[in-house]
Amino acid sequence: VFSCAWSADSKRILTASADKTARIFDASTLKPLHTVTVTDSPGINDMQVSCCWAGDTAITLSLSGRLNFIDTSAGKIVSSIMGHNKAITALSVDHVHHARYEPRFATASFDGLVCVWDTKTGSCLTVGGRGHENGVVGLAVLPGDMLVSASLDRTVRFTSLKSMTVVETSTIQLDGSARALAAMDDHVAVVSDKSVFVLAGGKVSAK
Repeated sequence: VFSCAWSADSKRILTASADKTARIFDASTLKPLHTVTVTDSPGINDMQVSCCWAGDTAITLSLSGRLNFIDTSAGKIVSSIMGHNKAITALSVDHVHHARYEPRFATASFDGLVCVWDTKTGSCLTVGGRGHENGVVGLAVLPGDMLVSASLDRTVRFTSLKSMTVVETSTIQLDGSARALAAMDDHVAVVSDKSVFVLAGGKVSAK
């Protein structure tokens, strides 16, 4: 157990544990009232590392950085918020999606995490698959619901915004750490420590 917290009326105790559960106990009997798991298939990042109360709502923190809001009467998570744990180093607004649907934008951080945000709800989705292993220095949304990102890990990666997954077969290796990225339509320019790369259609067209 990493953390515990008393409810405001001192009648319940909330705990957060490495077994990927949060538990609510009756303080007078120490009997569990609810056991809450954050996902059906919990992994290491779903370990619960901290907790607190906000009124009658219980809140836990996952190792991944996700905040989980628990309805204590039902013993169920009613909402979760995910975001960055490290400094944000890049941002790109999806102007194409903005014109058709609700506006959204993408952010990336020094640990390589890429997130896509819904500006109406404030919700965030994180990119899955084999992502960057170091800080991201540039992002751009491309036609066809694709997101391109360049990193200090010497790669340019493409993410499908439909599946929110990195397209591993499209990864481009650079000759040094990326320093900047700019895009126009489906053309992308990436500056590394040694060269300038021009990409078109997801492939290097000039160097």
